[in-house]
Amino acid sequence: MILSATWDSAPRSAQGEVTPDRYELDREGALIDFTAGRKDHQVGCVHHGGGESARLVARSMISEPCLSEAQAVELGALLRQVENLMDMPVEIEWAMDDAGFNCFRAARCILSQQLCPTQSG
Repeated sequence: MILSATWDSAPRSAQGEVTPDRYELDREGALIDFTAGRKDHQVGCVHHGGGESARLVARSMISEPCLSEAQAVELGALLRQVENLMDMPVEIEWAMDDAGFNCFRAARCILSQQLCPTQSG
């Protein structure tokens, strides 16, 4: 399982504005690899900081992990719960607040076989 995390909402990483952290978990949910992203700015929520304007992230936080290992494992468990509920591979959009993780959307994850450059299809 692959998890991505930034200091703010997913559209920033989807649009290429920041490089999210990447957490790789095995099927049992154990963290097996982590790659820090480069998250140099974030966009606040209207409810928590007023407005949609970007603000710089403290230099010490740019490469800091957004999630602890325990949080990544917990998020992986949430992803597996949604997969079990939908009975298919899924991708989820999520956020975390003081109360924990919130899943906003789940959609079928379309898996395709990638061809190596030396393979022909």
